[in-house]
Amino acid sequence: MSRFLAFLVTLAALGAGGWLGTALWETREATLVQPPNIEIARAGSGEDTRSEARRSRGWPALFGELAPPTPAQEETPEPQPPASEPEAAPPSPPLESQGYGLSGIIRSGNERWAIVTHPTGDKILKPGDALTDGAVVIEITAESIVVETGRGRETLALPKE
Repeated sequence: MSRFLAFLVTLAALGAGGWLGTALWETREATLVQPPNIEIARAGSGEDTRSEARRSRGWPALFGELAPPTPAQEETPEPQPPASEPEAAPPSPPLESQGYGLSGIIRSGNERWAIVTHPTGDKILKPGDALTDGAVVIEITAESIVVETGRGRETLALPKE
């Protein structure tokens, strides 16, 4: 018996929800329908009824009232000051202070690779590879690497044991 009663209450709730949903939809559609673009000015005010209707809805004019576009007036362009040259970027700090270090050198015949450590991960580089933006490995010797940075050449050496 209680299951039947629950079934009836559920059906009644679904029916009421559907009926209220359609009523809400119809009300929403009725408020969204705009009258044709007819401007009727109130006598002596110079204001059209659409802005009055907007205020009567209770919505505040957050971004100001909508103003009709004004025709562009021809103006003589003001002379622009000469563009200044962009300032040079400050030099980057030394590679050791950026967290780079040399942990090993691999040699196979005449070729050499360097294992460079950094907190973000290790890299295996050969001459000509970029260590960072603007820093390129120039030379790999038996105990160090030479890196060309924007401010000159720097050397990363193997740690002394």
